[in-house]
This record gives sequence, structure tokens and C-alpha cells, in this order.
Amino acid sequence: MSTHPGHNLKAWTKRLSTDLGPLAKAALLVVSIIFFTSAPLSHAQVPGHGLSLGGITSSKASGISLTYSEVPTSSQSSRTMDQITYELRLLADLDGSLTGDRINPGGKGQIFFMHSILSGVIPGDGPTYSLRAGPGLCAGYVKDGSLGWGFLFGLSAEVGMQFFFKRGISVNVAIGSDIAAHLRYTNIRSNTLTMYKSGLTRTWMPQLGVSYNFDKQRYKSDILSLASPSDEPRTRGERHVKFGVEWGLGICGYGWEDYVFKTPELFPVEGSLIYDKPFLTAAILGSVGFMASPRVLVSLQGGWQGIQEGKRIYPLTLRGTYYLPLKKGKGASSPIQYGSSSMGNAFFISLESGAALAQSGLLGGGFIGKGSIGYRLDLGWDIGLELGLGLQYTSARPVIYDHLQGEIVPKDRVWKSDGYYISTNSYLAIRF
Repeated sequence: MSTHPGHNLKAWTKRLSTDLGPLAKAALLVVSIIFFTSAPLSHAQVPGHGLSLGGITSSKASGISLTYSEVPTSSQSSRTMDQITYELRLLADLDGSLTGDRINPGGKGQIFFMHSILSGVIPGDGPTYSLRAGPGLCAGYVKDGSLGWGFLFGLSAEVGMQFFFKRGISVNVAIGSDIAAHLRYTNIRSNTLTMYKSGLTRTWMPQLGVSYNFDKQRYKSDILSLASPSDEPRTRGERHVKFGVEWGLGICGYGWEDYVFKTPELFPVEGSLIYDKPFLTAAILGSVGFMASPRVLVSLQGGWQGIQEGKRIYPLTLRGTYYLPLKKGKGASSPIQYGSSSMGNAFFISLESGAALAQSGLLGGGFIGKGSIGYRLDLGWDIGLELGLGLQYTSARPVIYDHLQGEIVPKDRVWKSDGYYISTNSYLAIRF
């Protein structure tokens, strides 16, 4: 559709029902509900007044956030418990990083007006939690899948759970959408205006946010005021099982592929490919494990990961993590305890290996080997926030493209297909 903006707005909106898939339509419904009901439903008070600075990471966008929260006074509202959070975000748009598409990150800004709908305190000296939702505005210059680059402008909405810990740190897990227009210029005199489909199709990709509140005294008093008098400090009791959720970004710095296949005329063709340009990838992983000793965690990892252009895997690995708690003194917390309480602040080193199960762009899976180092921040109540940096080796059997025939070589004509990829990774994880 090539036209001046607004000339065919009616036709553009009519096409919306046929252009969007079932998941995108469901996302549009959820976003609409959030947009119109978050403010009327708001009635809960949570910690975190004043200014907070943090970061957001996901496979769709990553960046920084600046948050300011306030509670209206009685002169401003008849409901003194209403709390409004203003959040400004500057994000690098990573469309395609999880699916293995080659990307050049776009950029966008968002302003959210978040409301706390439901809040409480997990019993037993646990963190304060809040179910929050709210509308927002978005603008930027991003790529909308295969449609190309263009200017983004429109509305945003988000819903998620936020947890407030006593160290002045809050963690937010959420999903969100952009209901926006995408304006692409085809030449000087014409342009294309379409619905920003990626804003809806990526709604269900979770994002993790971590922020630090600068007013620690007020933050601490808020925590204490919301806690029930019966919530006496205690540990969670002996618990060996650990769960985790992990968001990661990586750069595949080098890869090579060797292949041999036969043509339709049964002539053998041998060749190789080398990837020596950095390629941005992403991963979403979950884990379950157990404390094998006071300092050793053994866990099973699984999820979704991009490894190279057009190539995606389901990683399934076994990871061993060794924690080195800080010594007593500045910055130190309680020592690691076996199966109970908190492991405290600690450095860690981890090694893992396992299977790279084929998902897309591959004839078959292969092997994963990875080593990481990082730091664990104790959030209390046996919950830790981990930041890790690692080096990963992945092998797999990539699909082969026959440039002379202009097609992907069928599997039955492939004699050999070996791919090897080396990447650096960074990740942010919550373990509990």
C-alpha cells in the first residue's frame, strides 16, 4: 500500500482483522483491557516512592529505565492509597535476535503510567509484591520484521508482577505491547503506513526489569509499614530445590560450516562457509536444580536460543555452579547455608554441557558447551539475582542452500553438514 499518510486510513483499519494472527488478536484484546481498566482498578500502595534507576532486558528490547513514584495526597484524591508510577524507557529494539534473523538494533522510547492493582507481602518476612498495569506512549525508529525500517508512533500497554526487596532493589517480570503505526518511506514523494505488527506478535515474550531506589530510608520505611505485625523474620526452612528464569543476549563472533551434498544429477558438491562478522543472538531459559552441597548448585537448563543467522535451537543442558561467598566485612552478607535461608552475596563460576536440539534452520542438533563467571546479589528470602558472562561453543547440522539451483538441498541428498559456532553471552537470572 503506497500512499500519503491518512489517505487510506479506513482501508488500513479494515485490513487489521485479516492481517493479524490469533495470538496478535488476543494480545490486542489484552492490551485494550489494560489501557482502559488499569487506572479505575488501581487502589494498592507499594514501596518505591521517589526516583529509581534500572535496566530492562528481553529478547525483543533491552535498555535503561528511569522511574518516579508518588502517592496522591488527600487533596488530590479521595483514595489516598492510589499510587502512580511514571516510567521513562530508552530501549534498543532487538526484533529477530531470538529467531535468528540478522538485525541492526533499532531504537525507541516509551513513557508508562503504571498503577498498582493488587499488592501484599509474602508471609514470613518475604518481599512485597504488586500486580501492576498501565498504558503508555511509544515512538522510535525500528524494523517491523520483513517489512523493513520505519518510524514508530502510537500507544503501549504493560502488565506484570513487581517484587520489592529490602536492599532497595525491585524486580519486575512483565509482558507488554505496542499498538502503533509504522511509517516507511519508499521514496521522496510516497510512503507506506501500516500497523506495527511486531508490537503485537511479540506481546507474549516476557521481559525482566531490575531497578534501584535512591531513597533507601523511605523505601525501607515503606517496606516496614506494609508488613503485617505477625510477619516475624524467619527463614524459608530447609529447601534443596532451586528454580530459575534467565534472559540472555549473545554475540556469535565466529562460526564455520562444512558440507557435502549431491546435485539432482548425483554430482557431489563440497564447500564451506565462514561467519566472521558479529551476529546478535538472544535466549530465554528456565531451570530446576538442587543444592548438592552448601556451595554447589546442579541444575537442568532448557529454553529457546538463536545461535546464528536463521538458526535456532532448543538448548537442554546440565549446569554445575560453584558459589564463592564474600568474606565478612564491607559488602558481605550471611554465609551460604545448606538448603535454607539465603546463600548471601557471592561470586560464582559455572560449567555446563548438553544437547542443542534443532528448532529452525537446522537438519539436526548437536552439542553445547559453556563456561560462565558472575556475581549473585542476595535479595533475601532465598532469592538471588545473578549477572553472568560466558563463552559458548555450539555444534549443529545446518541446512544447505544450493545457489546454482536456488533452493535448500533436501535432507536425503546431504552427505555431510557440520556447523560450529563460538559466541560470548551475558545473562540476567532470578533464582529462588
